Amino acid sequence: MRLQKKLYKKKMLIPGVILFLVAGFTPFVVKWYLYRSTFSRVEALRVRLGQLDVGEELVPAREHLKITTEYLTESMPRWNESWRAWFFRRARGIVKDTEKDLAKLESGKNPFADKRGIFLKSYRSKLEGGFESYFVDIPYGYSEEKVWPLVFQLHGYVGLGVPFQQPIPDHREDCITVAPHGKGSIDYKWVAEQEILQVLEQVSAAYKIDPSRIYIQGHSMGGTGAWSLAANFPHLFAAISTSAGNSDHKVWEKLWELPEVAHGSPLKGLHDFLEDADSAISYAENFMNTPVYCVHGAIDRINPVEHSRNMVARLKEVGCPIEYDEIVLAPHTSELLTSTKTQIDWLLKYQLKEFPEKVRLKASRLKHARNAWVQITALENLLKFAEVEAEKRADSLQLKTVNVSELELKIPQGVMEEVAGDGQLVIEVDGLKLSAKVEKDLQPSIIKIKKYFTRKIGSDPLHRVPMLGGRWEVSEKTLDGLHKRAGLEGPIEDAFTSPFVVSYGTQGKDPLENTILKREVEALAEQWRMRFGYGFNVFKDTEVTDEQVESSNLICYGRPDQHRIVSKAVESLPVKFEQNKIRLDDDAFEGDDLGAKLCYPNPLNPNRYIVVFAATNWKGMFQMNNRFGNWFDWGAYENRNYFDYAIFDGRTHSPESFLTFGYFDQDWEIRPQYRFDGKEEFRNKREPRALPKLQKLEGDTFKLCDLIPSSISQLQGAVNFNKSYEGNPLSVGAKKYQKGFGVRAPSTIEFELDGSYNTFSTYVGVDTEGKKVNDHHIEHNKIQFEVYADDEEVPRATSGVLGIGHPPHKLECSIARVKKLKLVARQASGYRWFLLSATWGDPTVKK
Repeated sequence: MRLQKKLYKKKMLIPGVILFLVAGFTPFVVKWYLYRSTFSRVEALRVRLGQLDVGEELVPAREHLKITTEYLTESMPRWNESWRAWFFRRARGIVKDTEKDLAKLESGKNPFADKRGIFLKSYRSKLEGGFESYFVDIPYGYSEEKVWPLVFQLHGYVGLGVPFQQPIPDHREDCITVAPHGKGSIDYKWVAEQEILQVLEQVSAAYKIDPSRIYIQGHSMGGTGAWSLAANFPHLFAAISTSAGNSDHKVWEKLWELPEVAHGSPLKGLHDFLEDADSAISYAENFMNTPVYCVHGAIDRINPVEHSRNMVARLKEVGCPIEYDEIVLAPHTSELLTSTKTQIDWLLKYQLKEFPEKVRLKASRLKHARNAWVQITALENLLKFAEVEAEKRADSLQLKTVNVSELELKIPQGVMEEVAGDGQLVIEVDGLKLSAKVEKDLQPSIIKIKKYFTRKIGSDPLHRVPMLGGRWEVSEKTLDGLHKRAGLEGPIEDAFTSPFVVSYGTQGKDPLENTILKREVEALAEQWRMRFGYGFNVFKDTEVTDEQVESSNLICYGRPDQHRIVSKAVESLPVKFEQNKIRLDDDAFEGDDLGAKLCYPNPLNPNRYIVVFAATNWKGMFQMNNRFGNWFDWGAYENRNYFDYAIFDGRTHSPESFLTFGYFDQDWEIRPQYRFDGKEEFRNKREPRALPKLQKLEGDTFKLCDLIPSSISQLQGAVNFNKSYEGNPLSVGAKKYQKGFGVRAPSTIEFELDGSYNTFSTYVGVDTEGKKVNDHHIEHNKIQFEVYADDEEVPRATSGVLGIGHPPHKLECSIARVKKLKLVARQASGYRWFLLSATWGDPTVKK
């Protein structure tokens, strides 16, 4: 019997092993087959669309399908890498839907004319031409006989660079629902704002939308977006519903003990203003005519409930309509939270008033300075909030203002006839009575109110100052010269929120400088790709066309002697470049590792920006994109250029240690009020940054940190050489290193080798930089270090997942005949906003 059992076991061993192997490899085989078959279908779509010739009326439909197909082609390799099941199902569904639409188009029919239900629409972003998309749900009973309410359904955080992040909405017959991708996962701020506005424009052009019934609903990051978009564009939305969103940056600081400004910093006021200006709670007044339904779980560990509690309390304080449901036992995501259906049912009860009798408006930027019939068109102080309280009385309009120098009132004809007497409208502004003539044929009438201004000689240069105590008048007069306005008010980061073109100079005489210019532009494009899933076209200065100058903001890398466009504009720019010097106003800055950034109305086209990134030598340009801008808590603005201009050198490591930075005034002139010069006590706190010195390898043993990398791609901040990410001594735990790199994942550093070195070795690990370590740091700091050779897809060496407390891990591998070496630090899990520093210690190549 025992012998029979042994024989039986032996017989079953081989089939068992085979079954085990089949079971193990089946998912990978299925993945490979489905990916290849789906990709082949997408390629077939591309070919058919390329060969399709249609009539003029069907061209828009064909272009839409082309964009969708290109979007799939761009996205599928990333899907293959990440293997997200939900994206797999979504991608195959989109391919199937596109095939049906193309078949209709080939038969001479517009596939979108009578398309109903839920489907994907794609478009090219106005900013850089990248692929964006949204799901739209059209009721089966839709007709153009009536106007329809529109609901934006905003998705939560998924991750950077992941396509199709928007949810597939649940079908409804009482409204049109749109679920936008919105540049992915950046809180619907900065450039994502423009994507929402572009989707609104597209949907409004394609369908009969009721402009008084546009709503936002969102959960988590979608809730954050609902708060932010409604706070910045209250004139667009009739009501919002926000679930588990964040609205108050101070909650993060208190709960997670996030660092603020350096001790004793003279810039605390500026820092606090810039952070407050990016937080929805600062604009609670703008919700006076925007009802809010707020939902939050009381035990939310991701977006703490204090966000909603603080915002709701502030809305009640200023008298705004708010309903709040705090679910006692609900975490961040839970079936206990109020359903999306219930939230949308609530939204559809409300309608935007064309002319509410009372309006409150608070703004920090001109592009966000409209609510209902009131719009701020100029501020007195650009670094303070501006406020307006407006009310329609029986015989006049009453306005109270703070920090406002120009206003526009958009008054419907019916209101004009009701309030105006004898053809004159009485407007009382800050206690001063004004009279405006009624224009009966205008719909609506636009009344411009300004404070008296004059040109006064004070200090050089001339600048505008209020006259007669800032006396108000109704006036159509315009001032000569340049003036800040919505869309052209700075700072540098604003140049990326309308169509832009990025180019690098090719005219320089130093080959290394030309190379660094090109690499920095390519690094910016790669960073864009990491964030949004696609990059943008990069141009040589000689390739920029007159059409691009006319239509786009120009982002230029290079000095006047390096960049053709900058050389044409430089005489009208406030920053001048000389040999080893940079001049601003009457001040000349000189020294090693000197660079500058600025934005200004383009002298070749004053309706668009020119942005100049330039340096006196390659050192000042090296890693210019990422060296500054991480002065703030987690948000959409990593590496942000929050200033109009800045001049810096190798000792600049913080805002307090710039040589100078600041903002141009309302007339694009330099004023001491908006300029912040660096302080020596802060500039001396750290040694100047270390830089690689060599362009090629030397000797039998070589430290990679002495070699200029061929490329650096790091999402946040610059790679530090022979210093930690934050400029401290390099370390992992208690072990210190004299040589190496301080990085923050995700980070990639590439080097060109000559094939003569045989081994590479280094020590890697997480670097806490001496900070207090909390539970959330321990949970989310999981880093994996990898070494790649040439174009190999599998790493030659990997550390596995390392966390806080791990001792230095040695990586070593053969690099015989290798021409390119790539060092990668990636986050293995967790939320990246909790990441600390990481170290490559003693990176060495040997023959």
